[in-house]
Amino acid sequence: MEFALALGAFVAVIMIAVQMLIAVNAQLDVDLMAREAARVAIRAADPTASARRTVTALDRSATVEVTTDGLLVTVTVRRSTPGLAQLVGLDTVEGRVVMALEPP
Repeated sequence: MEFALALGAFVAVIMIAVQMLIAVNAQLDVDLMAREAARVAIRAADPTASARRTVTALDRSATVEVTTDGLLVTVTVRRSTPGLAQLVGLDTVEGRVVMALEPP
């Protein structure tokens, strides 16, 4: 009897840990996509289009927002969170990178 109660609690803890790892992995993926898109954007003639192409090539479900102010490029990538993380309010993960534009 006690084993059945302990097993249920153990499985619940393992499931929570796995879902946390999935959410952390999704955050790392989004950060990587934003960094790659910013690297491409700082060297391109059209930073917005090149950043969008880069993120689309990496993940079609991610959304991209690119802003430039003349000296800096800011790339923000958002993606929905996989797994059960959506049940606790983690609907999306977001990565934002700011880099200086390189001269042509």
